[in-house]
Amino acid sequence: MTDQNWIPQRTTGLFTRRSDTGTLIETYHDAYETNHVGAFIWSQCGIGLNAGEIVERTAEKYQAQPDEVRDTVSAFLEELQQRGFLK
Repeated sequence: MTDQNWIPQRTTGLFTRRSDTGTLIETYHDAYETNHVGAFIWSQCGIGLNAGEIVERTAEKYQAQPDEVRDTVSAFLEELQQRGFLK
């Protein structure tokens, strides 16, 4: 699970394209397409929030309890970090 105090920062050289169904995050070497929930989480990265605050905001936006979304948010952030989109 992601450290809730970690402040995810977007890596330089990324491009983001939005569509009606989600968001495409890409570099020259890799791309990741996400749905509207992932797009919301992505929008919270790089603005100074830590992972715990992103969990709280995601829970609030989707009217859920933080415990219900923590694993999903953590897994998404970890995936983006592994792909090099977050540092």
